[in-house]
Amino acid sequence: MKIFIYEPCIIMLRELRAIFSNCGFHQVIAVYSLKDLTLRKYDFETDLVISGQTLGEDWNYMPWMEEGKYSSGRILFFIEKIHATRFFLHDMFQLLNVSILLKEETDSTQLIEAVKYAQRNQVSISSYIQTLVTKMRRELSDSESLYEALSEREKLYVKLYCETLSPTQIAHKMNVSISTVNSFKEKVLHKFSLESVHELIQLCAHDDMMRQYIPNPKPQTPKQLQG
Repeated sequence: MKIFIYEPCIIMLRELRAIFSNCGFHQVIAVYSLKDLTLRKYDFETDLVISGQTLGEDWNYMPWMEEGKYSSGRILFFIEKIHATRFFLHDMFQLLNVSILLKEETDSTQLIEAVKYAQRNQVSISSYIQTLVTKMRRELSDSESLYEALSEREKLYVKLYCETLSPTQIAHKMNVSISTVNSFKEKVLHKFSLESVHELIQLCAHDDMMRQYIPNPKPQTPKQLQG
């Protein structure tokens, strides 16, 4: 099994190579992009990719889900606590063979154990991450649907916002004032315990009933594709 160290975990490359080499894993390779991973002949059925931070400008994990074959590959996210958001966990648990370890609670022995789990086509989850996942699943099961928590006007607000309309455009469509639109926003965020409307869009993408509010991408014309 080859172990690929993916950005931004590259900064730990020397330490990780030493840890894995001492346990008989000598093929540890640094990669900097999905294309680089392919060129290095990554075998998604046998090899393992370890990546660090997963949000912000460091690395967007979404290409892994969009690339198809990587969705069934062995991936170990070695992340910091700050990156263990529920939206990240929602995304990751749609994948197969994904291990998630928290740097703050993982030592070299646990890291090696997680790699050996991957060899056996099993996953390894940090206790903190497991606690978050258990809580997240319990919250979802406690409510029949997040959709049912909204009033009809709040549902309309969510639909219009997810269609990327501005507050002014939403106010015009709903025939209400800007202050009323802001009131809808605050009520929706409060009901879902969210901090921003950006999180609201992410939430809509993950809930079966709410997903209807995410507009389908518009098909591009040949001219747009060329541009």
